[in-house]
Amino acid sequence: MKSISATQALSGAAVDNNILTLPKRFKGLVRRLQVRNDSGAQRTLNFNDAFTPDASVGTPSPSAQTIERYRMVIANAATITLDGMTYPIFKLLNNFRIVGDAASAAIIVSYVIELE
Repeated sequence: MKSISATQALSGAAVDNNILTLPKRFKGLVRRLQVRNDSGAQRTLNFNDAFTPDASVGTPSPSAQTIERYRMVIANAATITLDGMTYPIFKLLNNFRIVGDAASAAIIVSYVIELE
């Protein structure tokens, strides 16, 4: 199986941070997720999946959807590591996004996503 792994800092805004767009025709299984918070305060992060479903007979032009796949509350100066090698932490259909509760560039996210 092919996988994608990376480490990146979230942007300074408390808006959606576009982390990764999966290649067409692939789904992603999040197998490892590590978050480091050096922002000076406790933070809440929402891990979202943004996608537009395929057109169908009943819905010829479906609208874009954003689904919350996981939520994490992380203390200041803490690191949380989730290992989903046996069972995935969550599944992604298209666009991996992270939304923070406050503006901060001091949150570092590392991930491994297996493509299927």
